Parts: sequence; structure tokens; C-alpha cells
Amino acid sequence: MPRPKRIARPHVLLAVCAAVLVPLCGCATGQLPSEAVVQDARGADLLALGRLDEAEARFRLALEYQPRFADAHVNLGLVALARGRLDEAERALRYALALNPDLAAAWVDLGVVAERRGRPAGAMAHYRQALAIDPGFVDARQNLARALILTGDLEGARAQLLRLSALRPDDDDAAVTLAYVELRLGRHRSARARVAEVLRRAPDHAGARLVRAIARGMEGDLERATRALEALRTDPTLGQAASVRLQALRVATPAP
Repeated sequence: MPRPKRIARPHVLLAVCAAVLVPLCGCATGQLPSEAVVQDARGADLLALGRLDEAEARFRLALEYQPRFADAHVNLGLVALARGRLDEAERALRYALALNPDLAAAWVDLGVVAERRGRPAGAMAHYRQALAIDPGFVDARQNLARALILTGDLEGARAQLLRLSALRPDDDDAAVTLAYVELRLGRHRSARARVAEVLRRAPDHAGARLVRAIARGMEGDLERATRALEALRTDPTLGQAASVRLQALRVATPAP
């Protein structure tokens, strides 16, 4: 199931790596030089493309214009995170928060660092801090929900996913993740209804098809569950998950 996420956003059930990449205009000294903002924004574009060296150069140039530009420090933290340098990333993010403790994105990124270190409790505390600053911060709520799923707090995850669905009612991935959680909680009717609604909007949504197949298997419709899982085995994102479910289904199915 999930791992830390962002930048490009695949299905929440499997999620992705990374964190938050947004220019928030955080500065401890008030007005920013316009060129600092320009360089930071260009660096963010380069970072989104994975061009780390060029992105870093832009962020450092932004800091030459304004050394206390908190957002540029956050983005340097993201460069370090993308390189797997967790200590360096944490230093940059904490420095940014020392300049501006209300940077919700920096708290989310610290949560990702904590997750990569295998510290889910610390990660969730950081995500909650981000939500205390901005309850509408979708990345923070998605990551918190995912961490709650991974730690087994399905009721807590459901509560966060319901709020996420209220914020983004057309987010099919969030709806499917909520359906998956509800399925695990035994709320089959609600889960099936959510999946059906997603498939009405997006008939080829792989995550919805996977959850529907899991539901069918749990409800004893083994033939249709098997066919659906077989069809999903070639999906580039969910193929492995489908294969694992298919194998489990075959093991659990009595021989004729």
C-alpha cells in the first residue's frame, strides 16, 4: 500500500515520494526582492522536472537576493530530499520554519522526512501541525490519512478522508482510498457505492476497479473478482497489488 507522496500524484493507495513544491512568499523580513521571487519560482519549475542541479542553483541565487527567504530554504530542502539526503533536508526545513513557523508546506516536508526515517508518529505530528495552520492543505491531509492507514488506525484515516472528500468532492483517488478503508472496516455498502460513483465518472480508473475486485472477492463473487484481478495485472501502477490479491484469492479458494 502507500508510501510518501507528491510532486506528480499517482493513486493514493500506492502513493509516491516527495513533498510539497509551492512558492509561498515566506520571508522573515517583509517585502521580498522581486528577483528573489522570480528565481525561486523558476527553481520550483526545474525541481518539478527533476533537474535538481539547475533548481538548486536558482534557489541559492534567490537566497543571495534575500538570505531570509524561507520558501527558498524549503525548496532547497526538497532538493536534498530528492537526493535522499535526509539530514540536509531536515536542516533546511527547520531553518525555514525558524524564519516562518507558519509555513505549512515545510511541516509537510518534515513529515515526509520522518516517514522516510521510519518514524510514523513524528510524521503524523508534522502533518497535523500543517493542518493546524491550513486545514485546507490537501497534501497534508492526504499524507496524514495514508500514515494512519499504514499504522492501522482505519477509523482515523476514514475521518481524514471524509474531510478530504469534502474539500475535493471530484477527487477520484481520494474517493477510492476512502472506499478501500471502508471496505476494511466492513462498510461494504458505502465502499461499493463510492467505487460505483468513481467508475461512473471514470470507467477505466484502475484503483476503483481494484477495490471493486477486492470487494467481490470478500463477498464471495470469486469468478468476477478473479477476472478483474487478471485484467489488472498489467497495470503499470497497480499490477503488483492485483497480482498479490489474485494469489491470495487463489490460495483461499477451495480446489474443485
